[in-house]
Amino acid sequence: MRALHGANLHLNGPGAVALAACALLPPAAALGQAPSAVSPFVEEKIVHDDNVFRLSDSADSNALIGSSSKADTYRVTSFGLNLDLPVSRQRLVASLAVNDSRYHRFGALDYTGHDLRTAWLWQAGSSASGQLGASSKGTAIRPAR
Repeated sequence: MRALHGANLHLNGPGAVALAACALLPPAAALGQAPSAVSPFVEEKIVHDDNVFRLSDSADSNALIGSSSKADTYRVTSFGLNLDLPVSRQRLVASLAVNDSRYHRFGALDYTGHDLRTAWLWQAGSSASGQLGASSKGTAIRPAR
């Protein structure tokens, strides 16, 4: 897999205006404010994969996937929140992301998923410390078209 360089992203409607306005805002630290414990994010990736199904070179791709080409380009849109909250000598960190993947040729592979991670970075005294955390990942695959 490789990321496409120079790919164009076209956004329309009020969501595009809101996204552009947020991108133009300076970070809180640049305004002399303390950084927020919560930070939202939006990400768009365009990826080209030469062998989406990981078929061997000798495999008959026509018979297996109905196409002579094993390649596809897909787009992944992600949005979510990150949390980094210091509490005395300890920290609570968390991340929540929703990811929507859309394939150009193999639309049956389109899916929406989530990634949730949380951790408590604890410290007791100067020599005892550790991490306690949990994570959850999930996908909802759309029915074949």
